[in-house]
Amino acid sequence: MEYIRFIISPFSQKNTYFTLNFLVDMRFLLVSAIHITFYFLFEVSSYIIMDIISYPIRIDISKGNHSRCGATGVAENRHTIMTKRKKTILISIIIVLAIVLVVLFLMLFYSSTVKTTLDDQVTSYLKEMTAQEAALVETKVSGDLSTLEAVASALSSAEFSSADTASVFAMMSEVQKENDFKRMGLITPDGMASTSDGIEADFSSRDYFHKALRGIPNISDTMRDMLDEGGPINVYAVPVYNGSQISSVLFATQSTDVFEDKMSISTFDGQGYSYVVQSDGTRIARSKHENSVSFDNIFALMGNILEESDGSFSAMRENMLRGESGVAHYYKYDVPYYVSYAPLDVNDWYILSIVPASVVTAKSSYLITLNGWVTALIVATVILLLAYIMVSQSRARKKLEDIAFTDEITGSLSWLKFREDCKDILHKNPDEKFAFINLDIDKFKIFNQLYDYDSGNLLLQHIAAILKDDMHEHEIYSHVGADEFNVLITYYSQSDIVGRVMKWNESIREYEFTRDRNYNLLLS
Repeated sequence: MEYIRFIISPFSQKNTYFTLNFLVDMRFLLVSAIHITFYFLFEVSSYIIMDIISYPIRIDISKGNHSRCGATGVAENRHTIMTKRKKTILISIIIVLAIVLVVLFLMLFYSSTVKTTLDDQVTSYLKEMTAQEAALVETKVSGDLSTLEAVASALSSAEFSSADTASVFAMMSEVQKENDFKRMGLITPDGMASTSDGIEADFSSRDYFHKALRGIPNISDTMRDMLDEGGPINVYAVPVYNGSQISSVLFATQSTDVFEDKMSISTFDGQGYSYVVQSDGTRIARSKHENSVSFDNIFALMGNILEESDGSFSAMRENMLRGESGVAHYYKYDVPYYVSYAPLDVNDWYILSIVPASVVTAKSSYLITLNGWVTALIVATVILLLAYIMVSQSRARKKLEDIAFTDEITGSLSWLKFREDCKDILHKNPDEKFAFINLDIDKFKIFNQLYDYDSGNLLLQHIAAILKDDMHEHEIYSHVGADEFNVLITYYSQSDIVGRVMKWNESIREYEFTRDRNYNLLLS
């Protein structure tokens, strides 16, 4: 007995993998791990699918002309083949789903890691930007105080020690104009002040005066100008020495608007802006940016203009009172924002850097969106690839079944398929009467010798066509081999059987080829 083993390879073994290459400074080891995982998945799945989907179908074929005896001895049960096929399809679907789930998990994990890493980078970048803005504010305050200290040093010199008041205030007026101060003046130790614009007032209750009197150059918090009922101001104050003793305090007031103009630094392509506040949130100065809002205390805006996002804005309040820095989130008119806060080396001031979340997360959103598309593309590719493999295997299996169940010459059922179908028909129709007829062509061997084998094959095809046209419900036929045909028909009486066979004989004898050559054909 001859065994033929059919193995169909779904695709050639190539080192196929997908490379996820995002042009950002990401975690190289994670990306490499995902590359290796995809490579491993496709390699392993290739072998598994080839081994399962291409499960060998063993078809036993006799060495002769498909003789009925040989086929009966070695034919594989059709039910067993169909059961294997169903199991193969089920296992293949499970493999596809498993691979898709693993791919989705890896890509979601990667997306989460990308988002976390980029969030960390955004936080770090915001803190860096805030530190730079803090340095600018500190430099501005330090520069103005240095200017006043230089003036105070000049007033302590011998040149001005005997100068009259008019000369002193004339010099102050020049400094005032050059530095955008609103006014300048001197405060005596008892708190009485004289200004460059001729106003005298009692400043003994001012904190900045007492600090300067203790030798501490400082700037006041934002306050109303008590001398002319003008807008908000900030006051710089430094001590003036006479030898080692403080003889007076030099002060300069500056409109908060001027201070705000100098600190209105545009960041993030004009989308970012800043506030300077006290540690309790009280406003010192705000940016002139179009999106900046006016407030007395920024935390009073919560629940009104601002809405809590994740609790970080409330935590910011506590952190600022402790002198800590950080990044918080909130919504303003339903638009998400980041706020980075850091203490200044001025009083208890804080710099707040505000930027819309859409600006700083644009890169992150792009990468996550891109990652989503890549995920979808990879999953779709995996599904299409495995679907292609399954379709290819289905076609290959169909071809194998055709070989096993279809006669190559006539296209009729093979003996294997005929036998199995007979069992099914007889089992499902126990009340019907069936006749099994075995036919062969008289002197077919001589016909082949006279007219060649191709003509013999045409004759067999003609007989098969006649039988096919005369088949009724629950009736089948098969070309068994050589000149033999098996037919299963239904009948009511013996005459039905004889009539059917005679009808086939008449049709076969009308075969045009044999008429032309005066050859008498007969079934027996």
